[in-house]
Amino acid sequence: MAEVEAQAPHLVTVVKSEQGFGFNVRGQVTEGGQLKSISGRLYAPMQYISAVLEGGPAEKAGLKVGDRILEVNSNGVEGADHQTVVQHIRQSGNAVKLLVVSVSEEEARKLEPETTTSPSDYLERRSVPISIPELKKQKEEGSGVEYVTFEIHVSSKHVASRRYREFDALLNNLKRQYEAFLFPKLPWKWPFALNDTQLDARRRGLEKFLEDVCAARVVFEGDLMQDFLNLRKPGGASGTAAAAKKEEPKKEEAVMMTIQVLLADKRIVTTPVKEHWKTRDVYQAVVEKVGFKKPGSAKWFALFEHTTTFDRKLRDDDFPYLIYSQGHAHDSTGNTCILLKRWIFNTANEVNASSDPVAFELFYQQAVDDLGNGKAAGWGPEE
Repeated sequence: MAEVEAQAPHLVTVVKSEQGFGFNVRGQVTEGGQLKSISGRLYAPMQYISAVLEGGPAEKAGLKVGDRILEVNSNGVEGADHQTVVQHIRQSGNAVKLLVVSVSEEEARKLEPETTTSPSDYLERRSVPISIPELKKQKEEGSGVEYVTFEIHVSSKHVASRRYREFDALLNNLKRQYEAFLFPKLPWKWPFALNDTQLDARRRGLEKFLEDVCAARVVFEGDLMQDFLNLRKPGGASGTAAAAKKEEPKKEEAVMMTIQVLLADKRIVTTPVKEHWKTRDVYQAVVEKVGFKKPGSAKWFALFEHTTTFDRKLRDDDFPYLIYSQGHAHDSTGNTCILLKRWIFNTANEVNASSDPVAFELFYQQAVDDLGNGKAAGWGPEE
């Protein structure tokens, strides 16, 4: 009886301190999913507490690692995606009310597959003397296009000059490597030129971003951040000495990589791309290799990332080569995780697009796969 009561939903109120709320949340990136049993009751997949800071506000409030989150401030989040739950928590102000259900370690292992990531590593905090005391307006050689670099200092020494888009790429890469970490947002993007006051506000926002992210020791000491700050020691030389030789911002190198994309007809298209290309550029390169027979056919397809549970359509701001290289490194079979799939939801458009024999073959093969995988239903003659 006591065990059942311990696993009944209960309310936990966590009051924020200087350390924050003192817990991390982890879970599925998309909403919905298969129902699973906890103490005889079925629940949709829930975000869960992946780490609790020892002696922090969450621990004092009674929150435990493994607790499944049913509500955040009276908002039902059973079956919600990770971003939704995180947003509710961030909008809580100085206190957050969580309706949670606690589970045993054995039950937690059944609910979530084991991973090699240790979210508790993010709780080890440190103070890094990092700042962006100034920004510089520069011009690209040849084109004369003006741009701004933000001058990053560590321990009062200049280590790197970075453009806003490099911060944006860093954040995307960090999110992929440290899935359980709640990253702060960057200052807003703006499509128009910024005046001096707005640029200074962006500088302060980027400085705050670096302070918050680098406070997590595992992130600061990771390769992504060390490379971004030019702090990794090449060949035994100190990071500071290496950085001194890089006072000017790095220029983009025209280095071509190779990415493999799996088509519905089981062909693999090998395409040269640049590492920093976003989805639209990579897709255009892939389309040229596929060889559609009619102009306009390409708009009925899109690039997807294949995972063990679902296929995710790549966003416009994704970096397909990074996704491909990470997936390739973790797949012992050597299969690619990037797919070209049908992206059309209108029957009339699909009929018109099928006049292209290449598009028709891809439509047909994907339909065959969907039937075989149970993602689509077929109808036969009635008996």
